[in-house]
Amino acid sequence: MDKEQALKGIQSNIRSGNKEMASSQIEGLASAYSDDPFTLLTCISLSKVIEDEKGALKTVKILLRTVEKRSALEAAKGLRSMGYFEETLSVLSCAESNDEVLRVRAAALSDLGRSAESIVELEKIKERVISDDVAEAEVLSSVGEYEKAIRTAKRILSESSEFSVKRCYCHVLMSSGDRKGADRFVKDEMKKDKNSADNNALAAYQMWIEGKIAPAAAYATKAIKSDEGHIGAMEVLAYCLVEKGKTAEARIVAGAINEKEPGHQAVIRILNLCKDG
Repeated sequence: MDKEQALKGIQSNIRSGNKEMASSQIEGLASAYSDDPFTLLTCISLSKVIEDEKGALKTVKILLRTVEKRSALEAAKGLRSMGYFEETLSVLSCAESNDEVLRVRAAALSDLGRSAESIVELEKIKERVISDDVAEAEVLSSVGEYEKAIRTAKRILSESSEFSVKRCYCHVLMSSGDRKGADRFVKDEMKKDKNSADNNALAAYQMWIEGKIAPAAAYATKAIKSDEGHIGAMEVLAYCLVEKGKTAEARIVAGAINEKEPGHQAVIRILNLCKDG
């Protein structure tokens, strides 16, 4: 079976709405390339696009049986991006331990609500980067360790002005119950530059958490006008669209995020909300 031709046929059937035929073709492709983890991940992703969870799980089982040590990390990353957290941990059990494996394992544990175990994995990382501290602050917050979480968030905020860091600090403050502090922080950032995509996305995030859908959507839209590829703003906008019952539009936003950064966790979060909505 020629893989490229098979993929073109599947995409053609998906576009025409022939999900049954696409599902059958995906199953055939997975069977033909059962020893190729990256093709199997593509098949899982395509099954999820057509909302064939049964077919996706069937391919996940093939991947779990055939994945090898050398490809375990990338396979695990792909599985986690599609919401298969237990399976991510299973695949990582055969991977050689290193900082990146620890990061993915910690993230999957956090996804599963196993926060204490996630912190243990994060603390094992030898060469830490900002995203490790962001993850740790958020996990600490999730288990009620607010003082440690705020201390960590403040420290990384003094070291970086990245959007993920600002959002982390806002998240930790709001989780700890300090909504006034979060509000002051967001307003101070907006005063520095009210046209900044990051600052408008931050305001959108805060409004979303507060349950203020209209202003959240407005800030997110303004952020996207400044930076059409701003994933943080796109994610909030998609949440607002789901809240308004516009799941088709939210799916389009999820697709745009996936195009910008394939496998981003926001995609599965949005699609899950669309399914529930």
